[in-house]
Amino acid sequence: MKNIKKTAVGYIRVSTEDQTMNYSLEYQEEHIKSYCKDNGISLLKIYNEGFGSGTNVENRTVFQEMIANCLQSNEIDYVVVLADHRFARNHADAINLVDRMVKNGTHLICIADNINTSNRSDYDYFKNKSIFSERQRDEIVFNTMYGMRQRAKNGLYNGGRILGYTSSTAGLVIDPKSSIIIKKIFDLYTHEQWGYRKIAQFLNKKHYKTINNGEFDITAVKTILNNPTYNGYVRFEGKLFKGQHQSIIDDKLWDKTQKTLIARSYFPEKVHHGSYFLTGILKCPQCNTSMVHHVSSCGKYRYYKCLNNKNGKNCKANAIHKKYVEEYILSLITSIIRSPQISSLLLRQIEKRISNEIRELKEAITRLKREIEKIDRKIDKTYEVFYKDNNELHLKQVDKLTKHHEAILEHLKTSEQQYETLIYIDLAQIINNLTTNFETYFHLYEETDKRHFLRTLFREIHLNQSDRIQERTIKEIIYTVDINKIPQLIAN
Repeated sequence: MKNIKKTAVGYIRVSTEDQTMNYSLEYQEEHIKSYCKDNGISLLKIYNEGFGSGTNVENRTVFQEMIANCLQSNEIDYVVVLADHRFARNHADAINLVDRMVKNGTHLICIADNINTSNRSDYDYFKNKSIFSERQRDEIVFNTMYGMRQRAKNGLYNGGRILGYTSSTAGLVIDPKSSIIIKKIFDLYTHEQWGYRKIAQFLNKKHYKTINNGEFDITAVKTILNNPTYNGYVRFEGKLFKGQHQSIIDDKLWDKTQKTLIARSYFPEKVHHGSYFLTGILKCPQCNTSMVHHVSSCGKYRYYKCLNNKNGKNCKANAIHKKYVEEYILSLITSIIRSPQISSLLLRQIEKRISNEIRELKEAITRLKREIEKIDRKIDKTYEVFYKDNNELHLKQVDKLTKHHEAILEHLKTSEQQYETLIYIDLAQIINNLTTNFETYFHLYEETDKRHFLRTLFREIHLNQSDRIQERTIKEIIYTVDINKIPQLIAN
C-alpha cells in the first residue's frame, strides 16, 4: 500500500549553457522543494545529475538510477522536474519512459509546463507537446539556416553591420563616407606597403572610426583586408557567392592585396622607419668608440656620429651619411644571400615553417568546426527555452548567437583559404622575392631584430678617417664568423 501522503523524487540536471538561462542546479532544487511543500508532497530525494547533456539518456547514470528505482518500487508517486526538457530532450525517450513509469504508478510533474501526467489531459498534452516541440525546433533551425543559405546563394549578405556599407531592404548599399576608409586601407597596405599597425595609427590620427565607433587596431585592419564582401562577394558556411551588392574594391586591387597578404605573412610587420641599426657596430675612425644617430639642426639630414663627441668628450663628430653606410651594408648582405647555396637553404627553412603552419591551420579548422557545432546546440536550446516561457529575450539571444556563428564561419573560411594557399604556394617565387628584394624585407623587421641579425654577421665596421665627409668611407668589416660559414649560421 502506498502512503496516503503522496511521495516524490526530484531530478535536476544542467549544462554549461543553462547557467545563463536561470537553470542552475540550485535554482532547480529550490523550485522542486518549494513545489512539493506547497502541494503536500513528501520529497524523498533529489537526484542530482550535475553537468550533462539531455540528448541521450544512456549517458546519464544518475537518471538511469532514478528510473530503475521508480520502476522497481511502488513507493514513488511522482518524478518532479522543473521543466520537461530537464527530463529528456528526445521525444521518443520522453514518451517511452513516461509510459513505463505510469504503468508502474509513477507520474511525471513538470513545474514550469504545468504538467502532471496523473491527469489524462496532461498526459496526452505531454505526448503531443514532446513531439511538436522537437519538430518545431528542428523546423525553425532548418528554415532559419535554409533561408540564410538561400540568401547567400542569391548574393544577399547575411552578416551584421559592415564598415563601408549601409543596410537597406535591397541589401548592402555603398556608404560614400565610410567606403573612403576601406579604399584607403587597401591602398596603403597594397600600394604603399604599410603595415597593419601603421595603417591603424594613421586612421586613428584622422579620427576615423570602426563600425562600432571604436578605434582601429591591427585586427580591425587585417579583418577588412581579408573580407571578400568588399570585392562584391558574400561568404556563408565557408563558401563564396557572387553578391548582388556593388564592390568597393575592384578585382585587380583585391587580387593584388591577397597576394601581398600571403607574401608578407612570412615577414614581420614594419614598425620603424628612422632606425639606426648599425649603432654599436659602426666605429669612429678616430677614437674607435661606437657611432650613434645624429640629425641635422634643420631635421633634413641624418648621420652616424661619434658617441664621445655627442657626449661632449674630446673627439670630432666624424659623421658619415646614414643612407650611404646602411645601403652599402645591405647591398653586401644581398650579394651574400643571393648565392645558390643560401637560396637552397632558405627554401628548406621556409618549407619547414610552412609545414608547421599547415599543421596549425588543420588544428584551428577542426577547433572552429567544433565551436560552430557548440553554437548550433546553444541556438537549439535557446529556442527550446523560448517555447517554454515565450520571453522575447531568448530571441535576442538567438540573434546574438547567430551573429557569433557567422563570425566564426568567417574565421573558418579565412583559415581554410590560408590552408589551401599554403598547399599550393610557390616557394621558389618567395625565395626569389626575398633574395631580389632583401632590403625591402629587412626594413619590415623590428629594430631589435634588425640589430640582432646584423650582430650575427658583423662584429665591427671601420671607416677611413678624413676631414671631408665624402671621403669617410668603409675601410674594413670584421665578421663575427667566417663568411663561408654563413649557411651554417642561417641553418641554426
